[in-house]
Amino acid sequence: VGVFMGPSITSNFTEGDPGKNITVSNCEFFNLEQAVQVQAANLTPSKNISIINNVVISGLDGAFSIDNVDSTYIIGNKIEQMGLTTSDAIFCEDLETFWINRNEIYVGGDGIILSRANDTAGVVGEVINNIISGGFNGISILNSVSSQILHNSVEANPALNLNNAQSLDCRNNIFTADQGLAFNAFNASFTILDYNIYKTNGTNIASNNGGTISDFASFQAALPLYNNNSLNGDPLFLSPLDFRIVYGQLANDAGDSTVTVFTDIDGDVRPSNGSTRPDIGADEYTPPAYDLGLNRLLSQKGFCFSDTDSVSFEITNYGLNNLDFSVDSFELFWEITGPNNQSGSMVINADTLNVGDTATIWLNTTVYFSNMEPTF
Repeated sequence: VGVFMGPSITSNFTEGDPGKNITVSNCEFFNLEQAVQVQAANLTPSKNISIINNVVISGLDGAFSIDNVDSTYIIGNKIEQMGLTTSDAIFCEDLETFWINRNEIYVGGDGIILSRANDTAGVVGEVINNIISGGFNGISILNSVSSQILHNSVEANPALNLNNAQSLDCRNNIFTADQGLAFNAFNASFTILDYNIYKTNGTNIASNNGGTISDFASFQAALPLYNNNSLNGDPLFLSPLDFRIVYGQLANDAGDSTVTVFTDIDGDVRPSNGSTRPDIGADEYTPPAYDLGLNRLLSQKGFCFSDTDSVSFEITNYGLNNLDFSVDSFELFWEITGPNNQSGSMVINADTLNVGDTATIWLNTTVYFSNMEPTF
């Protein structure tokens, strides 16, 4: 363990009085079982533990493990490239008042787990402006009361996991799942649950009290008091290792303006200049005014290529303005390498494409895909 605070140096899980008013900041922890571990006792809780602006790389069991602390600050840390596919990031239990904000987490295990956190009603804890990529739970809150889950960008399985979590304020978050659930709740209650983005590549988008929910419309119908302003779709994270957004339209200016979070994970002001509403997620951004994206190649698949194949491409308008190609044309260049090398280009100078819309463009000539495995 990099920094251990507890009564026994020979037993990491013996509870006792580790002291108070301790700050761990601006450190790099590499290849440790835990970066920071605080092991206090229920009758003698620690107080004012701050873990701020640290980097954790190649940890094994996890990054931070905190037990029995009043006033915990876990802010501005980056946790990535962990040593095991099951390594966790932040595990906390028996907390009173906490601020878990502006952390950037890319792990194979759990992102943030809070168990018995603020289990006294009226004591508020924050989980705000975090980016979390996890193989298991993204944000998991268990047997807790009165937490604010605001402006987080999460991809995990499930992205949000709640069990006996009460009086939650859950707004302006992105919850996406690779194959699992975007939302999984059992015996949970909310003061507000709205203005979130949900998406899954799996079979079911959500589960509530044990009942699975296949699609977003059914999810809204199952919880009729919530998610009236929430959205379903792909936020278009920049990459699997960076959940900021540059080109996506869905999250832009779609958040609840009454949420009093005035900066994002990078310290950028919310809302962006010229906007009246904040973006959903941890990153405040402004898409480019004009941006045309080439998404993918659409062509004949399989082994039966011919010498007269037709090829098409999919494009999307990611900008803030509609595109009129008769005014602003674009040129598409293509090349085939293989047994029959070919290349060409075509100018698109007709038609329009509205903001967020997708279109298919066909090449103005057939191509020679015969023989072996050409690369286009």
